[in-house]
Amino acid sequence: MKKVLIVLAVVLFTVGFASEVSAQIKLTDNTAGGEILTPISLTRGTQLEFGKLAVLAGGGSVSISADGANTVTKSDDVTLVPGVSRTAATYTVQGNVGSNYSISAPTSIIVTNGTDFMTIVTSVLSASTTSSDGGTLNATTGSDNFYIGGTLTIDPGQASGSYSKTFDVTVNYN
Repeated sequence: MKKVLIVLAVVLFTVGFASEVSAQIKLTDNTAGGEILTPISLTRGTQLEFGKLAVLAGGGSVSISADGANTVTKSDDVTLVPGVSRTAATYTVQGNVGSNYSISAPTSIIVTNGTDFMTIVTSVLSASTTSSDGGTLNATTGSDNFYIGGTLTIDPGQASGSYSKTFDVTVNYN
């Protein structure tokens, strides 16, 4: 009887172990991967240029649109000296077709001439999305354009001279 119980215990143990093993499931169609994008690049065309200005003692302002049309508006106290181009800055982004990108540019630029300065409040506009945050690269060419315009404020009694400042613009994939 003792042998029968031992054999029965071994059989039950083996059956119980076998049922645990058969409860495992093996999935063999798992995948792993990634996507390599074309490196994003940025090229500047024209620079943000307000040109030569004659300003009355009370100061004033000049604006250049960021829509690619280079529309210039000014306050009455400012005279635009003819013969000088006034342009928004133009940029071309190149990268992976159909991808979205973001634009990082300063919201204001302080241009200087020695210790004198003026402020430009910038505006950014993407050609593809008409957004200031970014754009979408063309589904065929993988490129897009955006513009930086702005408003230059000339303080009363602003010193004459040539004012400038370099600034950074960055694009990244979203």
